[in-house]
Amino acid sequence: MSNLEAYKSNIAGKVSIVTGAASGLGKKLSERLAEYDAQVLLVDINPSVEQVSQEINAHLSRNATSWIVSDLCNLQDIQKYLDHAIQTYGHYDII
Repeated sequence: MSNLEAYKSNIAGKVSIVTGAASGLGKKLSERLAEYDAQVLLVDINPSVEQVSQEINAHLSRNATSWIVSDLCNLQDIQKYLDHAIQTYGHYDII
C-alpha cells in the first residue's frame, strides 16, 4: 500500500471541519477530503461557501459536504460551527 493509499484509507469516514473553505487552500483541502470519502463541514465568513459545498457535492454525486457561514474572530460563531458539526454528523474528527 502506497503512502497516498494509506492516507486515503485513514481519512475515509472521518468528519472534517475546514475553515477558509470558500477559496484557496481551504477550498482545495475540502475537495480532497471529500474525494477521499471524508464528510466535510465547510466554514467561511464568505457566503459563497454554500456554492462551493454544492459544487463539491455535485462533482462527487453525493452529499459529502455541508457548510456554515461563520466569523472565526467571534467566539460565539466558533461554537456555532462546532455545534453544527455535532448536530449534522454526531461528532468531528479533524479540524
